Amino acid sequence: MNDQRLYFDQDSSEVGLVGELVRRGFDCLVTLDAGMARASDDDQLRDARAHLRLLVTHNKGDFTRLHRDWLRAGESHSGIIVIPQEFDRRQKLRRLTHLLNEVAMDQFVDRIEYLSRWSESD
Repeated sequence: MNDQRLYFDQDSSEVGLVGELVRRGFDCLVTLDAGMARASDDDQLRDARAHLRLLVTHNKGDFTRLHRDWLRAGESHSGIIVIPQEFDRRQKLRRLTHLLNEVAMDQFVDRIEYLSRWSESD
């Protein structure tokens, strides 16, 4: 069982990807199930933090800005992973699994990771 707890925002809540991650032992929550479907990006990041979850998103621009703004304001988050929309499900799954197997949950605190920087290694 993996220790990473993931929170998929609305734009990244791809059923097939989330299902594959759950089958691999990852604890995944999507915004709809969290009751946060209409929440702002800032509120979703706060909710992910409150539940000690890594926020997973396709929204590079807004979450890069939020990451920077939160750190400048002295606020902490549980971590953000940005997945390029152009990746197919296989690429997303392999790269995300690689990242999550290499980086421990506590190492994600106040960190933003861009999945495009990770290989598809198993």
